[in-house]
Amino acid sequence: MGLKKIHECEGSFTAIATPFKTNQDIDIEALQEHMQWLKDKNSSGALLFGTTGEANSIALSKRIEAIGQFQGMYKANTIFVGIGATALGDSLALAEAALKAGYNQLLCLPPFFYKGITDEGLYDYFASIINCMKDNSLRLYLYHIPQLAGVGIPPAVMKRLQVDFPDNVVGIKDSSGDFNGYAQPLMNDVPLSLFIGDDNHLLATLKNSGPGCITALANVIPHIHVEIINAYKQGKIDEAQDAQNKLTRWREFIKDFSPIVAIKYIIQRRTKNDIWKNNLLPHTYLSPDQKSRIDAFIDQNV
Repeated sequence: MGLKKIHECEGSFTAIATPFKTNQDIDIEALQEHMQWLKDKNSSGALLFGTTGEANSIALSKRIEAIGQFQGMYKANTIFVGIGATALGDSLALAEAALKAGYNQLLCLPPFFYKGITDEGLYDYFASIINCMKDNSLRLYLYHIPQLAGVGIPPAVMKRLQVDFPDNVVGIKDSSGDFNGYAQPLMNDVPLSLFIGDDNHLLATLKNSGPGCITALANVIPHIHVEIINAYKQGKIDEAQDAQNKLTRWREFIKDFSPIVAIKYIIQRRTKNDIWKNNLLPHTYLSPDQKSRIDAFIDQNV
């Protein structure tokens, strides 16, 4: 069991995909429709502009503009806003836009271009965000996804930040897939809110006192994540495990594709809205054979 902590928010959050118009502008209306569908499926909320949202393929100005368009639309504790960037100034600009729009739960990657960064450099980067914002309401969640970023969040850095900024540094999203080697030891050592990003470990996270998940697959099968969480809370562990097994089958299947492209195809399949076919480079498109494989899997597993 992880250290007990009162989580400011918990549940199943969707690392939401981003619909784009043909001119690469974000289609806010289509995004809002998708968010409403997720809400109707009892999703707890959404992460805007994370990995699945193609954040680091979107121009900084367009991310800031889109964040502003969501001002006042949703409850603050139902939205996370990704502010990850390679430049501290860009992360600060995104943080400022999110706070101005009324969203204080910010998810931040480490600065991910330069490798071999010292723990001190990582600490100073995240501490600078808090110190520059000067906003007591800010809730910073660090984002650990070293297989993509090439830079991770060492537990020692997370622990130091949590000690020095206990009211502001409240959690982490762990998408490393290394539950036994990273997530579980961290939850046992630091009183934080660890949201799991790897669907395979949602139930294990709950068993270790974690608050829930922020995952890409919740875009298309949110009911399974909700089923796991509700069954676990009700003490129905066998039901929770059965649902986890279903979720794991989906996870193992989708990893054979570009997950972002595959998820957007499944959304387009449901909505019949071709706007979801549009991806930002370097992401391209599924082949007809890949679409057929996904169609067959859905027919057998939904």
